[in-house]
Amino acid sequence: MKKINFLIKLHKEDKLLVVEPSNEIKEAYIQRSNESLSSARALLKIGNLKDSVALAYYSMYHQLLGLLFRIGVKSENHAASIILLKEVFGID
Repeated sequence: MKKINFLIKLHKEDKLLVVEPSNEIKEAYIQRSNESLSSARALLKIGNLKDSVALAYYSMYHQLLGLLFRIGVKSENHAASIILLKEVFGID
């Protein structure tokens, strides 16, 4: 119930919205994801583990935002996006 109340609160704050599905925006997020992953690999190669992990996280997060946009959901909150991933798609 806490998760639902959290999502409702974000919706009221316009941080979680139902929008027109957009393949174009999805593709933009995938491009951003690929760029973050490329940078993460470069940083790992030179031994910068902390920043590499951060960019790897953002690569996954941008993939998730792309997926959400593809089904018509705009999320401006990391926790809400992850909750939706788990609840809507059954992914832990």
